Amino acid sequence: MERIEFRVLGTLDLRSGGKEDFGPLLAQPKRVALLVYLCLQKPRGLHRRDTLVALFWPDSDQAHARNSLRNSIHALRRGIGEDAFELRGDEEIGVRESILWCDAIEFEELARASRVDEAIALYRGDLLPGFFVDAAPPFERWLEDQRHRLRMLAAKAARAAAQRREAENRVTDAISSAQRAVQLSSSDERIVRGLIELLLRAGDRSEAVRVYEEFARHLASEFQTVPAKETTALLYSSRAPG
Repeated sequence: MERIEFRVLGTLDLRSGGKEDFGPLLAQPKRVALLVYLCLQKPRGLHRRDTLVALFWPDSDQAHARNSLRNSIHALRRGIGEDAFELRGDEEIGVRESILWCDAIEFEELARASRVDEAIALYRGDLLPGFFVDAAPPFERWLEDQRHRLRMLAAKAARAAAQRREAENRVTDAISSAQRAVQLSSSDERIVRGLIELLLRAGDRSEAVRVYEEFARHLASEFQTVPAKETTALLYSSRAPG
Protein backbone atom coordinates (compact mmCIF):
# COMPACT_ATOMS: atom_id res chain seq x y z
CA MET A 1 0.00 0.00 0.00
CA GLU A 2 1.31 3.46 -0.92
CA ARG A 3 2.15 5.84 1.89
CA ILE A 4 -0.61 8.28 2.77
CA GLU A 5 0.27 11.79 3.95
CA PHE A 6 -1.81 13.39 6.67
CA ARG A 7 -1.00 17.08 7.14
CA VAL A 8 -2.42 18.89 10.15
CA LEU A 9 0.06 21.74 10.81
CA GLY A 10 -1.42 24.97 9.50
CA THR A 11 -3.79 23.05 7.26
CA LEU A 12 -5.84 19.87 6.91
CA ASP A 13 -4.93 17.61 4.04
CA LEU A 14 -4.93 13.90 3.33
CA ARG A 15 -3.39 12.58 0.14
CA SER A 16 -1.52 9.71 -1.46
CA GLY A 17 0.33 8.99 -4.68
CA GLY A 18 -2.66 6.99 -5.82
CA LYS A 19 -4.68 10.23 -6.04
CA GLU A 20 -7.53 8.84 -3.94
CA ASP A 21 -10.31 11.30 -3.15
CA PHE A 22 -10.31 11.80 0.60
CA GLY A 23 -12.64 14.79 0.39
CA PRO A 24 -15.72 13.02 1.80
CA LEU A 25 -13.71 11.80 4.79
CA LEU A 26 -12.22 15.22 5.50
CA ALA A 27 -15.74 16.67 5.51
CA GLN A 28 -16.52 14.66 8.67
CA PRO A 29 -14.95 16.59 11.59
CA LYS A 30 -15.39 13.91 14.24
CA ARG A 31 -13.79 11.25 12.06
CA VAL A 32 -10.92 13.59 11.27
CA ALA A 33 -10.58 14.31 14.99
CA LEU A 34 -10.48 10.59 15.75
CA LEU A 35 -7.73 10.11 13.17
CA VAL A 36 -5.72 12.99 14.64
CA TYR A 37 -5.99 11.54 18.11
CA LEU A 38 -4.94 8.07 16.95
CA CYS A 39 -1.89 9.60 15.28
CA LEU A 40 -0.73 12.01 17.99
CA GLN A 41 -1.74 10.70 21.38
CA LYS A 42 1.11 9.36 23.49
CA PRO A 43 2.15 6.72 24.12
CA ARG A 44 1.78 6.07 20.42
CA GLY A 45 0.43 2.73 19.34
CA LEU A 46 -2.85 1.11 20.28
CA HIS A 47 -5.63 3.03 22.03
CA ARG A 48 -8.51 1.58 23.97
CA ARG A 49 -12.01 2.06 22.65
CA ASP A 50 -13.30 3.01 26.11
CA THR A 51 -10.93 5.99 26.09
CA LEU A 52 -12.08 7.03 22.62
CA VAL A 53 -15.74 6.76 23.57
CA ALA A 54 -15.24 9.03 26.60
CA LEU A 55 -13.29 11.54 24.54
CA PHE A 56 -15.62 11.89 21.56
CA TRP A 57 -19.08 10.93 22.82
CA PRO A 58 -19.07 12.02 26.48
CA ASP A 59 -22.82 12.69 26.61
CA SER A 60 -24.00 9.48 24.92
CA ASP A 61 -24.89 6.27 26.69
CA GLN A 62 -22.38 3.45 26.34
CA ALA A 63 -24.28 1.51 23.68
CA HIS A 64 -24.84 4.49 21.38
CA ALA A 65 -21.31 5.82 21.94
CA ARG A 66 -19.66 2.51 21.10
CA ASN A 67 -21.84 2.17 18.01
CA SER A 68 -20.80 5.67 16.88
CA LEU A 69 -17.16 4.78 17.43
CA ARG A 70 -17.55 1.53 15.52
CA ASN A 71 -19.11 3.40 12.58
CA SER A 72 -16.33 6.01 12.62
CA ILE A 73 -13.59 3.39 12.66
CA HIS A 74 -15.29 1.53 9.84
CA ALA A 75 -15.48 4.75 7.81
CA LEU A 76 -11.78 5.51 8.41
CA ARG A 77 -10.69 2.01 7.43
CA ARG A 78 -12.88 2.07 4.34
CA GLY A 79 -11.81 5.58 3.33
CA ILE A 80 -8.07 5.30 4.00
CA GLY A 81 -7.42 1.58 3.77
CA GLU A 82 -7.54 -1.25 6.28
CA ASP A 83 -3.76 -1.69 6.15
CA ALA A 84 -3.29 1.78 7.65
CA PHE A 85 -4.79 0.60 10.94
CA GLU A 86 -3.89 -2.01 13.50
CA LEU A 87 -6.53 -3.74 15.61
CA ARG A 88 -6.13 -5.87 18.71
CA GLY A 89 -9.35 -7.70 19.34
CA ASP A 90 -12.43 -5.56 19.72
CA GLU A 91 -10.97 -3.14 22.25
CA GLU A 92 -7.84 -1.50 20.80
CA ILE A 93 -6.99 0.35 17.61
CA GLY A 94 -3.98 2.29 16.32
CA VAL A 95 -2.45 3.59 13.11
CA ARG A 96 0.54 2.18 11.27
CA GLU A 97 3.01 5.04 10.88
CA SER A 98 4.77 3.15 8.07
CA ILE A 99 1.62 3.65 5.98
CA LEU A 100 -0.01 6.77 7.44
CA TRP A 101 2.61 9.55 7.69
CA CYS A 102 1.67 12.61 9.73
CA ASP A 103 3.54 15.91 9.51
CA ALA A 104 3.02 16.66 13.23
CA ILE A 105 4.75 13.42 14.22
CA GLU A 106 7.60 14.04 11.78
CA PHE A 107 7.98 17.61 13.04
CA GLU A 108 8.24 16.47 16.64
CA GLU A 109 10.82 13.80 15.83
CA LEU A 110 12.94 16.29 13.88
CA ALA A 111 12.75 18.90 16.65
CA ARG A 112 13.72 16.43 19.37
CA ALA A 113 16.62 15.22 17.20
CA SER A 114 17.88 18.85 17.01
CA ARG A 115 17.28 18.92 13.25
CA VAL A 116 15.80 22.34 13.81
CA ASP A 117 15.92 23.75 10.28
CA GLU A 118 13.98 20.78 8.93
CA ALA A 119 11.55 20.94 11.83
CA ILE A 120 10.83 24.65 11.35
CA ALA A 121 10.32 24.16 7.61
CA LEU A 122 7.70 21.50 8.37
CA TYR A 123 5.89 23.58 10.97
CA ARG A 124 3.60 25.58 8.68
CA GLY A 125 1.22 26.71 11.39
CA ASP A 126 -0.69 25.65 14.46
CA LEU A 127 -2.22 22.22 14.76
CA LEU A 128 -5.60 22.27 12.97
CA PRO A 129 -6.23 26.02 13.26
CA GLY A 130 -9.93 26.82 13.58
CA PHE A 131 -10.88 23.15 13.77
CA PHE A 132 -13.94 22.35 15.90
CA VAL A 133 -15.83 19.21 16.81
CA ASP A 134 -19.37 19.51 18.09
CA ALA A 135 -20.30 18.01 21.48
CA ALA A 136 -16.81 16.75 22.34
CA PRO A 137 -15.35 19.07 25.02
CA PRO A 138 -12.76 16.50 26.20
CA PHE A 139 -11.33 16.31 22.69
CA GLU A 140 -11.34 20.10 22.37
CA ARG A 141 -9.27 20.36 25.56
CA TRP A 142 -6.90 17.67 24.33
CA LEU A 143 -6.53 19.44 20.98
CA GLU A 144 -5.75 22.78 22.63
CA ASP A 145 -3.11 21.13 24.81
CA GLN A 146 -1.51 19.49 21.77
CA ARG A 147 -1.67 22.72 19.80
CA HIS A 148 0.15 24.60 22.57
CA ARG A 149 2.72 21.85 23.07
CA LEU A 150 3.67 21.71 19.39
CA ARG A 151 3.77 25.51 19.11
CA MET A 152 6.15 25.75 22.07
CA LEU A 153 8.31 23.02 20.55
CA ALA A 154 8.45 25.02 17.31
CA ALA A 155 9.43 28.16 19.24
CA LYS A 156 12.20 26.23 20.99
CA ALA A 157 13.46 24.92 17.64
CA ALA A 158 13.45 28.42 16.13
CA ARG A 159 15.36 29.77 19.14
CA ALA A 160 17.93 26.97 18.81
CA ALA A 161 18.32 27.80 15.12
CA ALA A 162 18.88 31.47 15.99
CA GLN A 163 21.55 30.57 18.54
CA ARG A 164 23.28 28.25 16.09
CA ARG A 165 23.37 30.90 13.37
CA GLU A 166 24.57 33.53 15.80
CA ALA A 167 27.44 31.24 16.80
CA GLU A 168 28.29 30.95 13.09
CA ASN A 169 28.27 34.76 12.88
CA ARG A 170 25.28 34.68 10.52
CA VAL A 171 23.56 37.54 12.29
CA THR A 172 20.96 38.31 9.61
CA ASP A 173 19.87 34.66 9.45
CA ALA A 174 19.90 34.50 13.24
CA ILE A 175 17.56 37.50 13.40
CA SER A 176 15.12 35.80 11.01
CA SER A 177 15.03 32.69 13.18
CA ALA A 178 14.66 34.75 16.35
CA GLN A 179 11.76 36.67 14.82
CA ARG A 180 10.08 33.37 14.03
CA ALA A 181 10.60 32.25 17.62
CA VAL A 182 9.00 35.44 18.93
CA GLN A 183 6.02 34.98 16.61
CA LEU A 184 5.49 31.52 18.06
CA SER A 185 6.01 32.44 21.71
CA SER A 186 5.46 36.16 22.16
CA SER A 187 5.21 35.87 25.97
CA ASP A 188 8.57 34.15 26.48
CA GLU A 189 10.85 36.97 27.61
CA ARG A 190 14.05 34.98 27.02
CA ILE A 191 13.13 34.63 23.36
CA VAL A 192 12.20 38.30 23.02
CA ARG A 193 15.39 39.36 24.76
CA GLY A 194 17.41 37.17 22.41
CA LEU A 195 15.90 38.96 19.41
CA ILE A 196 16.60 42.39 20.94
CA GLU A 197 20.22 41.42 21.55
CA LEU A 198 20.62 40.27 17.95
CA LEU A 199 19.08 43.47 16.59
CA LEU A 200 21.40 45.59 18.72
CA ARG A 201 24.37 43.54 17.57
CA ALA A 202 23.31 44.21 13.98
CA GLY A 203 23.09 47.95 14.72
CA ASP A 204 19.33 48.14 14.27
CA ARG A 205 18.44 49.91 17.51
CA SER A 206 15.16 51.34 16.20
CA GLU A 207 13.84 47.85 15.46
CA ALA A 208 15.09 46.65 18.85
CA VAL A 209 13.13 49.45 20.51
CA ARG A 210 10.04 48.57 18.48
CA VAL A 211 10.26 44.92 19.54
CA TYR A 212 10.72 45.95 23.17
CA GLU A 213 7.78 48.35 23.13
CA GLU A 214 5.50 45.82 21.45
CA PHE A 215 6.48 43.24 24.06
CA ALA A 216 5.86 45.74 26.88
CA ARG A 217 2.37 46.46 25.52
CA HIS A 218 1.67 42.73 25.30
CA LEU A 219 2.71 42.17 28.92
CA ALA A 220 0.65 45.10 30.13
CA SER A 221 -2.43 43.96 28.23
CA GLU A 222 -2.27 40.23 28.95
CA PHE A 223 -0.56 40.01 32.34
CA GLN A 224 -0.66 43.54 33.84
CA THR A 225 3.11 43.51 34.29
CA VAL A 226 6.25 45.01 32.74
CA PRO A 227 9.43 43.61 31.15
CA ALA A 228 12.18 42.40 33.45
CA LYS A 229 14.96 44.79 34.38
CA GLU A 230 17.43 42.73 32.32
CA THR A 231 15.39 43.30 29.17
CA THR A 232 14.99 47.04 29.76
CA ALA A 233 18.69 47.36 30.59
CA LEU A 234 19.61 46.08 27.13
CA LEU A 235 18.29 49.22 25.49
CA TYR A 236 19.81 51.61 28.02
CA SER A 237 23.21 49.92 27.92
CA SER A 238 23.26 50.20 24.15
CA ARG A 239 22.34 53.88 24.07
CA ALA A 240 25.13 56.15 22.96
CA PRO A 241 26.41 58.68 25.57
CA GLY A 242 25.02 62.18 25.53
